[in-house]
Amino acid sequence: MNTSNSKSVGGIRSIWVQASALVALGLLMGTADALVRPIKLGRNTTEFTLPVTPAPGGAAEPATTGAETSKPVEPVQTAAETPKAQPAEPAESGVPTSAEAFKPTPKDQLPKGQITLAEAKAAFDAGETNFVDARPKEKFAEGHIPGAVRLELVDFQDQIPAKLGLLPKENLTIVYCNGGHCDESERVAEMLENSGYARIFIIHDGFPGWKALGYPVETGEDFE
Repeated sequence: MNTSNSKSVGGIRSIWVQASALVALGLLMGTADALVRPIKLGRNTTEFTLPVTPAPGGAAEPATTGAETSKPVEPVQTAAETPKAQPAEPAESGVPTSAEAFKPTPKDQLPKGQITLAEAKAAFDAGETNFVDARPKEKFAEGHIPGAVRLELVDFQDQIPAKLGLLPKENLTIVYCNGGHCDESERVAEMLENSGYARIFIIHDGFPGWKALGYPVETGEDFE
């Protein structure tokens, strides 16, 4: 074998070794990242049902929302998701209003553990539900679901957040952020699950969808 061929083979061998090392390093980094930041999309959730309220005398009865609520909420996308607040002014020049332009995501398109706006609103009306806002505090101040407690992933990094004292563990817990495949909601939901909360669901369309349908909104800064 001449010198040029030896150099060529040696070069190919060197490139192969370097490429293998890079692949191994990438796999190692990916594994380490998964251990540090595990993503549990879907989690260990049960089928969504509305909370029940204790009846006089101690027996539990379904929360009154106009239908039997001990059964799973039907994934309807009808009048249940029409605006309840003051009607928006007619759009000028034929441009649709935000409520007209927004289309809630159908139930059959949601990942496990996520719920529709109609289901979230039914739980809001029923009471006995923890609402958790996983967005930054400036977004929370601009508007949030009334009674929601703001919790971000960073709040769980050093210690158990004191705010958990405001969220009874026996309640249904609903987390939301900006909607869609929102990683913040999933991570906060996972931290809540690790803290002992059993029934946790995420509003798939998030606060923008809630607001677009005219559901109740309040403003104001979070307390630290």
